Amino acid sequence: MIPTNDKTLFAVAIETLREFHPKRFKGRLVLLFLGLKFYENQIPSIRSASFLASGVLEGMLDDLYAKGSRHPSECVLNPFQGSYLPRTGILVTGNAEPQNTWRNNYNLQKGVGCYADSGELESPAFLAEQRIKCPHLEVGADGKLKGGVCNIPASSAKYRGEENPKWLRLATDGSGLAVIDMGRVESFAPHVAPEGVRLPLVPLVVALYHDALPGQVTGQRSAVSIKHFAADFNLSEAMLNACFDTSAESKYNATVLAMMGGAALDDLLGELDLVKAPVLLPVVVPPPTEISPPISNSGWDAEQMVLQALTTAGWQVTNVSRSQVGYDLHAVKGHRTRFFEVKSSVGLCAPLLTAREWGAAVLHGDSYVLAIIDNFAPGNPCAIHWIVNPAARCRSITRTAIQHSIPRSGWLGATSPLESV
Repeated sequence: MIPTNDKTLFAVAIETLREFHPKRFKGRLVLLFLGLKFYENQIPSIRSASFLASGVLEGMLDDLYAKGSRHPSECVLNPFQGSYLPRTGILVTGNAEPQNTWRNNYNLQKGVGCYADSGELESPAFLAEQRIKCPHLEVGADGKLKGGVCNIPASSAKYRGEENPKWLRLATDGSGLAVIDMGRVESFAPHVAPEGVRLPLVPLVVALYHDALPGQVTGQRSAVSIKHFAADFNLSEAMLNACFDTSAESKYNATVLAMMGGAALDDLLGELDLVKAPVLLPVVVPPPTEISPPISNSGWDAEQMVLQALTTAGWQVTNVSRSQVGYDLHAVKGHRTRFFEVKSSVGLCAPLLTAREWGAAVLHGDSYVLAIIDNFAPGNPCAIHWIVNPAARCRSITRTAIQHSIPRSGWLGATSPLESV
């Protein structure tokens, strides 16, 4: 097992990763890949016809790389540079604009976004094709990518000349983004491990898990096996082997293993028992069952009521309740950003917050708001109670529960038609 609470080991791991810069290596692209894999089950796929607001993804990526012991103005780790950045949206002394760490990396100009439709983004040929050869490209001066524009959206955004992979579908109306098939090794490995130089796994695991936010699974492990890492980041055995160096002969792995008292990497690998990526067979999906709105409290109605109240008050609101980011509503009004968690009950409400929700409340402080509705009944007038910074202002009781998480790769091969249920 790889310990996660050793500060000295963390310092060595960071220094080791700073030395790791092979040819064509793009650290920010690797961080985006890891984030997309980590949140794979919470980000809409291109097949879903839905999109996640870009600002929400920025917050999710901040959460993955933020270190809990550091101030939000300097907490988001770039392990390949050994540097810390402010959380997105924070304006720090010396900067003219609020922090914008991720947006350029998934927008068109220099990122992994693409405005093509889902059909094209499911085509291996289209995904593998260089952007300079894209049929939707109006090339720049002298036939180059730099200065070129995409003719799909009504946008004046121009390429900056960087050839990047197509990992995200961008909504043409700017409403958000969705991910391509995250199981496609050939779409990610050449960019995560350019020219076959794979990421050293041991120092990377130490960097990711040390001092991680308590609301994340990465912040709840005092020791990590390769099996844990693969499960937490939704990695098939093929993706793990293609992108990560698990060799004890690697000088980067060996340096950190020596700090662990000469732990044998073979022992860590011996714990590996991955669910192999399933073979996707054609599935006939029956039409959904249409039902009337529930007459009892489901949570969704309460979210809509709070969303309506916020919209009436002038907030721009995105419902992210299905994204498991620790809150239900992401709201912006002027220069203010707030994170609303909705709790309701058909009687008097004693809200139960998950570890992820509580971690988000601790992290966001006065920007996190608990919206509580007592005696809730859909369609009836009700009162909403707003609690700012519940982690600091509310007396709570901590309870421990065991949960069993099944990744998508773990259930996809076990599906059955409704008739067999």
